[in-house]
Amino acid sequence: MVELGVHRGASLTAFSQGAKECGLSSKIFGVDTWGGDAHTGEYGEEIFEELQNYVTRYDFPVRLLRKTFSEALHDIEDGSVDLLHIDGFHTYNAVEQDFRTWLPKLSKHSVVLLHDINVFERDFGVHKLWREVSSKFPNFQFLHGHGLGVLATGGEIPLQVKELFGASDNRHLTDRIRESYHTLGLSISRAFEISLRLDTELTDTKLLRYIVSPEANNLESIKNRTLEMERLANELSEENTKLQTECDSLLSKIAALSNEIDYERNMPLWRRLLGIHRSEVS
Repeated sequence: MVELGVHRGASLTAFSQGAKECGLSSKIFGVDTWGGDAHTGEYGEEIFEELQNYVTRYDFPVRLLRKTFSEALHDIEDGSVDLLHIDGFHTYNAVEQDFRTWLPKLSKHSVVLLHDINVFERDFGVHKLWREVSSKFPNFQFLHGHGLGVLATGGEIPLQVKELFGASDNRHLTDRIRESYHTLGLSISRAFEISLRLDTELTDTKLLRYIVSPEANNLESIKNRTLEMERLANELSEENTKLQTECDSLLSKIAALSNEIDYERNMPLWRRLLGIHRSEVS
């Protein structure tokens, strides 16, 4: 599996975690210069260092290639990539070149993910490339967020993944699949935001207790503020637990939806996209 355009590594580490938890003997490559561009903006060395430390800490099966996409072509064998995620510079010329130059690297089982197919502002041109390639290959479109195009470029796509592309011909199923993943994504995002707020509130409370002395003139108001922050922290914790329950419920619904479109086995879609029939994701 290869990701072109890694930045902080959210999707790359998600793929890596999935491969590790499923026990796949995977080869996963993340390609980026980690220098920024006109769309992401420039950023410092700390972004790459944080990701590198994170990958090492959790022993993810991923290799970070700090190169341009063209330079990284020499590191990957032709016909070896089962899953290619393109999320680099988003102009039409750039993404078209990425897609064209990496085509020889794709395997007969390959699936390509194109991020930002639903962005039409500035000079983003992924939507234009998507219109071109989606007419040539079986595909499925997720429209929430910035949009994600799933493209079956290989000639021997595993049956379970092929069924997803077949769902594109059924408007009811397409809407249900999109709604399920959209809702699940929102729940995960909300849970993450709540956890950040909870961490902030708890940190503020600890700091407040540290700096307050019994002789402070406004001790009573500070105590009240501390109690209020603790109450809010408890509420956030309860909401986080509720959201986790909602996420679990949505995952069950997605699994049921997989059965409805006649998948042979009931497992997460990302596992299918990683190539569950192969012993190695390269």
